[in-house]
Amino acid sequence: MQTLKNYWFLFFVLVWAIIFTLTKQHVFLPKLAQFYLLDLVAVPVLANLGLFFLRFIMQNNSLLLKIWQLLFIIISTSLFFEVLMPIYKPQRYSADIFDVLCYCFGGMFFWNVMNKKILKSYCYPT
Repeated sequence: MQTLKNYWFLFFVLVWAIIFTLTKQHVFLPKLAQFYLLDLVAVPVLANLGLFFLRFIMQNNSLLLKIWQLLFIIISTSLFFEVLMPIYKPQRYSADIFDVLCYCFGGMFFWNVMNKKILKSYCYPT
């Protein structure tokens, strides 16, 4: 459960929720924030959720995502949102290489900052 309490994860989910809510209320942010900020936080959020499920299933808080797992998340997100969705929903999605770069930068951020072991807290005798 500690994985879901990661402050970066909570911050990124909050950013997503704010932008989503504002968009639904027809309040639009500058295009840079509206479109690329969400892509930048997508991979860290997805990777952190993947790490949570991995730790939950294996019952081991010291597990970390391996580089191939993170690359799978980046590549599959890029293919889904930048290749498949523009084909099937061109009115909603467009292919953009800058989105793929945001997914990569988000993946690097997750790898360097968020992909950490949870240290057990120790009780000291009184």
